Amino acid sequence: MQADEKTGKYKRGDDGDPIRGEYVWYTYSQVLEQARAFGRGLIELGAKTKDNIGIWSVNRAEWVTGQLGMYSQNMRAVPLYATLGEHAVDYILNHAEISIVLTEKDNTKKLLKYAHKIKSLKVIIQFDFDPKYNNVEDSIAEEDLKAAEEAGVKLLGFRQVIELGKDKPHFPVEPTDEDYAFIMYTSGTTGTPKGALIRHGNVVATVSAVPALWKFTEKDRHISFLPLAHIFETALQAAFWHSGGQIGFYSGNTRKLTSDFVALRPTFLAGVPRVFTRVYQKVFQGVSERNCIAQWYFHRAYNHTAECLRNKRPRDPGYDAKVFIPLRERIGLDQCKLILSGAAPLPAYIQEFLAILTGAYVVQGYGLTETAAAVCITIPGDHTYGHVGAPFSCCEVKLRDVPEMDYRSTDKPHPRGEILLRGANVFAGYYKNEAVGSYDLRVWWICSDGVV
Repeated sequence: MQADEKTGKYKRGDDGDPIRGEYVWYTYSQVLEQARAFGRGLIELGAKTKDNIGIWSVNRAEWVTGQLGMYSQNMRAVPLYATLGEHAVDYILNHAEISIVLTEKDNTKKLLKYAHKIKSLKVIIQFDFDPKYNNVEDSIAEEDLKAAEEAGVKLLGFRQVIELGKDKPHFPVEPTDEDYAFIMYTSGTTGTPKGALIRHGNVVATVSAVPALWKFTEKDRHISFLPLAHIFETALQAAFWHSGGQIGFYSGNTRKLTSDFVALRPTFLAGVPRVFTRVYQKVFQGVSERNCIAQWYFHRAYNHTAECLRNKRPRDPGYDAKVFIPLRERIGLDQCKLILSGAAPLPAYIQEFLAILTGAYVVQGYGLTETAAAVCITIPGDHTYGHVGAPFSCCEVKLRDVPEMDYRSTDKPHPRGEILLRGANVFAGYYKNEAVGSYDLRVWWICSDGVV
């Protein structure tokens, strides 16, 4: 961050947002050292193996370092997010009996307001000032320290906890594949949020299926903006850890994502249809503001390239050089090789637009929190858009007839039915919800659109 030396505050642009500098990096070995020290610091604060530790923040490097620190002592991460509905945060904290929460500054005050409702809450660890990032405004506020003292809660900075655990003699407690990595709360369709029990082995199963589709390397760059509180982004991060790739975090404002793309130049981009639709609208709005000759030439290039993709012919290098490469450079996607969409159906015209614009492979996946993000995915290079492809290699998919709903596996043109899944990626069940039962290696739900 760019900070004013006199005021100690961030320098801000005309829109009031802080002015950010170039990306700065930690190596894997540096993160490992910090994570282990943080895990030991948690032990010093009274945490124990298999305790549930909350995290409530937008994506940032400390989120991941803290998560890995928990795993170094075989503790479970419980992501929090307010979009589950009113009172969801205090419900989850109580339900999971969380005593320690990692959070960003904006959420510290909110947690302190909830404190009287959360009997288990003992410690709040705030992501604070890191000289490497120069994020001066993340320092703990005196009024928050006072409010924490009045609430009977200890408020510490993230760096403090790392220092606390730096030289302590607590050996790592490595989790097994059967231990829980996450209790990830989902809204479901009815009632209060349900905590899906995601094992380490579930996430590893999903990651193990990735190389058969795409081989990431240490030269690949991923920009993290999809919420780490959801399984989609957390599974992607694990895939990048496995490959040794680079992960950069967005600025925190999704409306400025193209600025983040320009700064990072990702080689891999994961997003959701809403974000990709915004890119589509922005590009075509820009085209509509050009003169009629420029508009004509763009549409000619666009339509010709679409025909090439549909018929598996080479793209025209002239159109790329004059139209699409300059556009890619302008929005920071000139080095992008693979784009993945998830969380909702991606319209075929948006998928084709992304392929035309970037020259990258564009795929979409289908999965659930309960399946560690993996069920189906399209194959890179498949230009028949509007479907979610074949099952991941880590799971099996089967349709079962539901006659009372008129769903049958023999339906034409698309089979329909109750989808049954089996595989090492399928979750263990819901936390403290014995009425739902243990799913072990199978979960099922109704699919009415016949996409499989």
